[in-house]
Amino acid sequence: MVKGELRTTGPGCSSVWIQWQRDFVTYPAQQQATRCGPGATPIAYRKSSPGTLSGATLFVCKGEQDTQDCGDRVLMTNWGLG
Repeated sequence: MVKGELRTTGPGCSSVWIQWQRDFVTYPAQQQATRCGPGATPIAYRKSSPGTLSGATLFVCKGEQDTQDCGDRVLMTNWGLG
């Protein structure tokens, strides 16, 4: 589960994206939250991840539409039996 806040201090927009990897397959990134202008937006995301090798990458990007201008990616893994 991902839980937290997207906080911004400037006038532009920022978005949180998540990209799942499951059994060596990488799925397209999905936008989870967007914040435009100063303030905070809550984030809470849960998804079951069946498969023997799975994980997700989280990252924050400038703007609302795409993943062209992003910060560092954070990898979360779940190496279980499904």
